[in-house]
Amino acid sequence: MKKRIAFIAAGALVLSVGIYFSTKLWAEPAAQPQAPAQTRIGILNLGYVLKNYTKVTTYTEEMKGHFTQFDAALKAKKDLVEGRTKQLQDPQYASQKEALEKEVKKLQREMEDMNNEMKKFVATKTDEQMVTVYKDIQEAASRYALGHNLDVVLTHIDAVNDADLLSAGNVMSKMQQRACMPMYYNKSMDVSKDIVEALNKNFQPPAKPATTTTTTSPTGH
Repeated sequence: MKKRIAFIAAGALVLSVGIYFSTKLWAEPAAQPQAPAQTRIGILNLGYVLKNYTKVTTYTEEMKGHFTQFDAALKAKKDLVEGRTKQLQDPQYASQKEALEKEVKKLQREMEDMNNEMKKFVATKTDEQMVTVYKDIQEAASRYALGHNLDVVLTHIDAVNDADLLSAGNVMSKMQQRACMPMYYNKSMDVSKDIVEALNKNFQPPAKPATTTTTTSPTGH
């Protein structure tokens, strides 16, 4: 009798456990398959950014100013060389020939030194500006990506307008190896304009030096 009761009790326990798990399975819906992870990508046209970033324009104007000063100083030296060369050909300066020749050689060496110094200056300045601009773009792209939930921002260099898009030069460049050259992409992925706006918003151009005017007396003193 005791064995029968124990058997019935054990059977009731198994049945109750089965009912519990059955109701549990019915109560909890089957797990839904998860959607595949999606990667959000932004496309950044460095050509567009470099053309429209105000700091790049400022750097370009600064370099033009340096070239203007250099050209003016070099032209002054050239004019002196031409003047002394003409004097060497003039019989009335025959007694000063040796001094004039020395001066011409001295001026030519100075012109050569000026050229070398200008090349060195341009190379150093260009490197500094290039690194600065790259860091600006990189930081702006990072801020934009974090603010717009982008996983990655890919850069490429392409034409900045439709007229140049299929130009021979641009197409030839496309046929060569380029990093991240998309054959097609949704235009909404292009974040170049937004990056430029962020860069220009944060850039404060240097203040222009105040211009001063001088007056002279009627006698020129």
